[in-house]
Amino acid sequence: MTRVQAIEAAVEQLAPEERAQFRAWFESFVAADWDQQFKQDIEAGALDWLAEEAMADLAAGRCSDRWNTPTLNPTVDCGSASPRSRGHR
Repeated sequence: MTRVQAIEAAVEQLAPEERAQFRAWFESFVAADWDQQFKQDIEAGALDWLAEEAMADLAAGRCSDRWNTPTLNPTVDCGSASPRSRGHR
């Protein structure tokens, strides 16, 4: 049995409330892992193209800043196509 299979078997044996606790921990663990990868991508310049594209959209007038009055949180509309549809990953 592999380590993953052993973990799967152990998780299957948890009571529902224990599974809920495990799920909350695991979601937090995955989020922290994602945050770390995102930070590394930023530091490595892997997302520079995205910032440059956004700045070009802003300079060309393809963006508008809108404020959500009740919470004062900004939302931004930029461009019409997603980065994936433009050939980026």
